[in-house]
Amino acid sequence: MIFYWGFGGEATKLSYRWLSKLEGFGRLAIRFLGYCGHNI
Repeated sequence: MIFYWGFGGEATKLSYRWLSKLEGFGRLAIRFLGYCGHNI
């Protein structure tokens, strides 16, 4: 899952790090929303 292939190696590494961070936050958000959804 490397999107920014045209920007070069460093930008690709940085974007990949950000994507992994966003994925982690997304999982937490989905877990939190699911928990709240069960409580409603």
